Amino acid sequence: MMTSAVFLWENVVVCYLVRKGESDMRGVEDIQAYCLDVNENGVLYKGRFKMITGLHQAMGEYIGGDYRELPVREDLVILTAKDLTKPLNRMYVKEGEKPVILRGNLICVRKSQGCYGSVTEEDVIELRQCLKPVFDLDGYVYIPGE
Repeated sequence: MMTSAVFLWENVVVCYLVRKGESDMRGVEDIQAYCLDVNENGVLYKGRFKMITGLHQAMGEYIGGDYRELPVREDLVILTAKDLTKPLNRMYVKEGEKPVILRGNLICVRKSQGCYGSVTEEDVIELRQCLKPVFDLDGYVYIPGE
């Protein structure tokens, strides 16, 4: 099913189509995201699939403010808080790249041509390989390669 919309953005009329299972930046459709939570005290929770309606609004509420995108691949992104006062969550570690500390709750989704879409089991396998808890079970900071 296709949903069409027209809106005014910075004095430019933008027209687009959104396929079922995808979401535009404002979150028109339901999508399945992979979410990784952390509470205010820094307790990390296991990642889980979550159906999200209205992704843009959910990002503001779930992430808690402004967010940034961290590309894992061309079509897979992690949405994380810009706010540096949020508790540490995971470290993004990929061979050949500098590790990146991620704060606050994380939302992982597919992205194609400005539209967000549902993640797959294969996507989550890749995400689990590059997202490491910031702290180990003894409370020590995780250091890649050790």
